[in-house]
Amino acid sequence: MTNIVGYKCPNCGASIPFDATKGNLVCQHCRTEYEISALNEYNDIISTTQSDEYNWGELNNTNLDGTGMKTYVCPSCGGAVSGDSTLGAAVCPYCGNSVISPTEFDGMLKPDLIVPFTLSKEDAKTKFAEFLNSKKALPDDFKPARVLEKIQGMYVPYWLFDAKSDGSARFKATRSHTFREGDYNVTVTEHYYAYRDAHISFDKIPVDASIKLDNTLLESLEPFNYQKAVDFNTAYLSGFMADKYDDDPEEAVKRVNERIKNSVIRAMTSSLTGYQSFTLDSASVRLKEGDRYYSLLPVYIYSAKYEGKVYTFAMNGQTGKIVGDLPADSSKLSKSFISTFFLFFVIAALIMSALMFVL
Repeated sequence: MTNIVGYKCPNCGASIPFDATKGNLVCQHCRTEYEISALNEYNDIISTTQSDEYNWGELNNTNLDGTGMKTYVCPSCGGAVSGDSTLGAAVCPYCGNSVISPTEFDGMLKPDLIVPFTLSKEDAKTKFAEFLNSKKALPDDFKPARVLEKIQGMYVPYWLFDAKSDGSARFKATRSHTFREGDYNVTVTEHYYAYRDAHISFDKIPVDASIKLDNTLLESLEPFNYQKAVDFNTAYLSGFMADKYDDDPEEAVKRVNERIKNSVIRAMTSSLTGYQSFTLDSASVRLKEGDRYYSLLPVYIYSAKYEGKVYTFAMNGQTGKIVGDLPADSSKLSKSFISTFFLFFVIAALIMSALMFVL
């Protein structure tokens, strides 16, 4: 029985028979020409391409000693936050309800690390007031004074991941040059496969461990300075609230795997130079020496109901960075748009007048 060997074009997938006049393989569809040795080398590389490998091994398991801790359950939304035994009732950071009833907390997962607040509540109020006053489209009845009194300092649960990674990537790249040949401009495009390897260590990659708070909101508060992290002690919770983790730890592993892979690929892509265009053809990431820590990070947070919608905004309790979703007055937005458009029109008219004067 005779075996017929066929090759497929890496560029478009069509068949690429041998062209006797050129001495190379030529795609019948896109007309790309391949040297036989180069194509054989490519096929060898394709056959040995590695897949992703996320081997975290035995991750660090935190203990479950919850001595001295209590939970405060909101009767409105069911949100549960934790604090030490000295913490009284407060405003729910999830829905803004002002009645939270304390119950004994049984078996809180004790964090490995905690990043203490460096900004006091008064500091947070000042920064929030400046932030809110800068929002010209904020409704008049959404008063900063009312909002600021209900701001809560909360320790938000995060998983922190350490890992070392090896990455490899293959890119399709091109270089083109044009020259004159008789009456024609001829453009020759050269196709390449570019390869990159990376060895990157990651330290304290944060992944939100609360399903009640929006991941995008919390990740937007990064970065935190983990050099200021200390061993957990309930004394740091005095006067603050502390959410407990309620997200599946294995889901956190999936999210950190994605963050690591994206970071490794970005690093390899950023090192690719000297080509006019390139696209990622394949990539793989392998992890080793991974570890995980349960931690509490400082956040000032407030949720308010306004015209039937809940708006949540937050501040990094260490750096003062503010993120969030705020209501807007449609009439103020219209006035702002008109003012901006008028200013643009005036500037454009002045530029046109200047050009006409020069001409």
